[in-house]
Amino acid sequence: ADIIKFFDTDEDSILLDESLFYIYDGIEFESSSRKRKVKKFSESNNHIVYNEANGHLYYNDNGEDKGWGEYGGLFAIIKGGAELSADHFELVQYSYS
Repeated sequence: ADIIKFFDTDEDSILLDESLFYIYDGIEFESSSRKRKVKKFSESNNHIVYNEANGHLYYNDNGEDKGWGEYGGLFAIIKGGAELSADHFELVQYSYS
């Protein structure tokens, strides 16, 4: 997982490549500081789930199926804690040529 330090919620965004995260219709986001709730969100249509207690960011690759999916799971850790919302994420298209 990537480690993100000094994230400023007033200034910064997390860029997600559409082709890697398979998100094309807007980001569905949920967060909680409770481990049980974070696990429950892994069985939802939320694309990005944030564990406020430890800063872990998860990508949910399989919608409402159990777990995070084949390509999902922990992808980043926000150090120092941050109050994130869907507005802190931006979908981008990178060119890999």
